Amino acid sequence: MSTKQPTIRDVARLSGTSIASVSRVLNKKDYPVSAELRARIEKAVAELDYHPNWHGRSLRQRWTEEIGIVVPGLVNPFYGELMEAAHRACLEAGLFPSIHSSDGDPAREQELIRGLLQRQAGGLLLSPTCNSEVLEQELDGHLPLVLFDQTLGDGGRWPAVHFDFVAGGRLAGDHLLATGHRRIALISPDFSLSSRRLIRKGLAAAIARAQSASSQTIADLEIFTAVNVGSPAATTNQFALEVAHMLAMHPDRFDALVTVNDLLAASLLHALQTLGFAVPRDISLLSFDNTILASLVKPELTAVHQDATRTAELAVELLVAARAGEAVSFRHIIPTLIQRDSVSIRRDRRTWENASRSQGSAPLTAASAEINRSGASPSRSQE
Repeated sequence: MSTKQPTIRDVARLSGTSIASVSRVLNKKDYPVSAELRARIEKAVAELDYHPNWHGRSLRQRWTEEIGIVVPGLVNPFYGELMEAAHRACLEAGLFPSIHSSDGDPAREQELIRGLLQRQAGGLLLSPTCNSEVLEQELDGHLPLVLFDQTLGDGGRWPAVHFDFVAGGRLAGDHLLATGHRRIALISPDFSLSSRRLIRKGLAAAIARAQSASSQTIADLEIFTAVNVGSPAATTNQFALEVAHMLAMHPDRFDALVTVNDLLAASLLHALQTLGFAVPRDISLLSFDNTILASLVKPELTAVHQDATRTAELAVELLVAARAGEAVSFRHIIPTLIQRDSVSIRRDRRTWENASRSQGSAPLTAASAEINRSGASPSRSQE
């Protein structure tokens, strides 16, 4: 017979509600909860003989109900969606979110963390720009922390909601290869964020896997940043315009571009169209995030979907459990590809496929199993 102690998650599952609702009832918050739902939760608590971790509760008495939410910026629509969902989930749990931007600056991020500690905030949701050692030094166990969006590559020192950026990069690469693209460029102002480095790794892996199945050179991947294209201090629009001018000078150099977010993709699309490029006739464009912006531009963007809402909800769920004194670990978000109009099938694809067959290797196909290998819907997550 299992001796595992029931958790707040078990109470939520048995009562058929959310961890946030259970937290409100257990902590006697004023946030409105129906009598029927309260009765279900109390019944589940009794059936499971659930008792919050008293050590965790005693520590929590030093905390306020403020939850700091810190992301690298507020202009990118992805962070807007992430913040909105985290803000809503915190309020539903009876917590009071405070929203902050580090502007991608690790020093400012440290200042924000110190301010939250001074105010005795009750938790931190962080999309980090600093490293694990800095967090260890600043927090020293005094503030419940959950990472989301970005990772630190520290082997899991901090509980986190992980989006599989490597798998997303492979998904993007597989799709572009399957639609006949052979000259691919990854566009990012820099690679300071872990997500961008992991996307690059995934794209390279997709090309390497295709190359291993053929005696031909399958495709090339080039990387363009603000350092090798233009000014490192350029804004997103300036950087996009610099990339577009570079492409105009070498119109046959690439047949597909991959951007690390929708905001950059939209800026690049506008710059390309201003210079007379037709997307996707002249060059294809694939983005990451799949925010509302992806479906507002013309042509609409093919994008790797990173579910901001689900990411935020899972992060708050982990934080609520941590505040209850429970051990928390990780949640995983699976990437999916949303096909729209910005990626075309290249005219030379049939020629390449015939050459592949003559070499005895199977051509790549854009089968649905390849586009969404997980079989997941855009909002699906795995623990």
